[in-house]
Amino acid sequence: MNYLISLLLICYISQAGLAQNRKIHLPKSRGSDTPETFWYSLLQERIKKFELSHLQDSPHQFHLRLWTGNEILDIWKNQQNILEGSLIMWAKEYADGPSRHFFKKYQVSSNQVAQVKNLIDSTQVLTIPSDSEIAKWRFGCDGITYKIEFSDAKNYYFKTYWTPSIQKDVAEAKIMRYFIQKIREKVNYELLWRAFTPHIPYPSYIIGDGSYASVAVWSQEKINLYRQKRREYLKSLKKKKRKK
Repeated sequence: MNYLISLLLICYISQAGLAQNRKIHLPKSRGSDTPETFWYSLLQERIKKFELSHLQDSPHQFHLRLWTGNEILDIWKNQQNILEGSLIMWAKEYADGPSRHFFKKYQVSSNQVAQVKNLIDSTQVLTIPSDSEIAKWRFGCDGITYKIEFSDAKNYYFKTYWTPSIQKDVAEAKIMRYFIQKIREKVNYELLWRAFTPHIPYPSYIIGDGSYASVAVWSQEKINLYRQKRREYLKSLKKKKRKK
């Protein structure tokens, strides 16, 4: 019994040490040594909304998180050195005033996790710098920004990649585009998204980081019920403000 307690204590101390000793690496603004924090700050809010852990504090020596549109993929090695994974599908309500978020978490099979890890290793995607640190990488107003978080025993990295599909003659963009495409195939993103969308409790919801909204075809009865719940939600926010 004492041996088991000692072993658990050692594991806890080593896990706590990982979080305390990690060096944080944020992308640099183009042509500057100043960290680019817009996306990093936004994701801190989403991490809280989707009940995720912070990778800076991950107890694992390998933990990858990939943000692609309305999906969040986590891959990690547990204390037994076994790969595990989860996928979150999410949607943000499109409405005037405060918006709500809806999400569901799906388990990623051991076979899928192994394929993803092989893809990470074969593409060497974790060695690619953030888009702002790649000279030929261009930026625009629309498109999609993919985000990668990764932590190992000593470091935490946060990187962004704006619309790899439109980059011309950028080797890193080709790798990133291939990586994301294969991830979507191996983890069955499209199949899961089709299963997820009927459960979204909003008639209109934002796709990705807010470029456009999708509108569902609902019956009037369902729309009336939605409006009632939205009024209740707004009333609850007002009550919280009064208490403060």
